[in-house]
Amino acid sequence: MIEQSKEQMEKNIKEFMKKHGPEGFLKLYLTEYLSQLVLSELRSKHNDLKKIDQDLGYIYHFEGKKIHSIKDDKEFRERTQGLCKEKANLILTRLKDDKKFTYLFENDASKLVLDNKELETMFIAKMHEIITELSESDEESG
Repeated sequence: MIEQSKEQMEKNIKEFMKKHGPEGFLKLYLTEYLSQLVLSELRSKHNDLKKIDQDLGYIYHFEGKKIHSIKDDKEFRERTQGLCKEKANLILTRLKDDKKFTYLFENDASKLVLDNKELETMFIAKMHEIITELSESDEESG
């Protein structure tokens, strides 16, 4: 990971916001959040309490005694990112429809969400509510 100063990170976010706007920021944020959620869930499936001493970052790359190839891992992550981006778009549509969150699309969402714990908590709660609804509708249709 590249070390950056707070000033450099703020500059990068401002440049990103100028180029992609609040919706672009939210789409990226949600896509990455969902991707990490998926990977965490997959890693947790290996979390057998009897084997608590195993490194989950390492064990994740194995299926039984077979190691996943770098190519397979890369393809899996790309597919996961694509699916998470689709879900992020669905979440954004729902957020736009909720009057409590329209301000996110009119302002610097990164500053609003990341600098205000109350808004961040509301945003995450709403996001989880939408994810649960989407998951339930996927289960019903699939």
